[in-house]
Amino acid sequence: MDTYYRRSRRASESHVRTAQDRYDSDRKLRYIGGLSTQKKLCIFAVAATDHHSNASVDWIPAGPSYSLYQFVCDTLGADSYGRETFVNHITEQATYGILEFDRRGRGRGKGIHMHFALAEDPESIMERILEDDRFANLEQEEEMMRSIAKSKMNGFLN
Repeated sequence: MDTYYRRSRRASESHVRTAQDRYDSDRKLRYIGGLSTQKKLCIFAVAATDHHSNASVDWIPAGPSYSLYQFVCDTLGADSYGRETFVNHITEQATYGILEFDRRGRGRGKGIHMHFALAEDPESIMERILEDDRFANLEQEEEMMRSIAKSKMNGFLN
């Protein structure tokens, strides 16, 4: 607990709001820890795309995330599902407040694409998932994930 709170004799509204925000964040991260391996793989791919691409966007497109998902599955020797199943696993998490999703157009002739916005910091999500022993090998692949995320995001955005 923060020292400031211990010194205060009264809990202000801002103290309560801060504590509630921390609780909500911890609850979401605990929830992620209990997901199936495939759902963790999907969420990890979105978080890693957000974190490693260094793109200054609020919404992460499904395409680049799916490419990173395929790489992560190959690296871990896990089954790789199709793009539709990947998107379904991600959009399901909106129910639990892990992220938001939206279909967005890219302009005339460029189609409609699914985009995701994480409710938590991507690094926190990645750290929580990496606590699972099945994901241990991913820490060694950080440079490759960064390369894929940047390349796919640049290709999508340009």
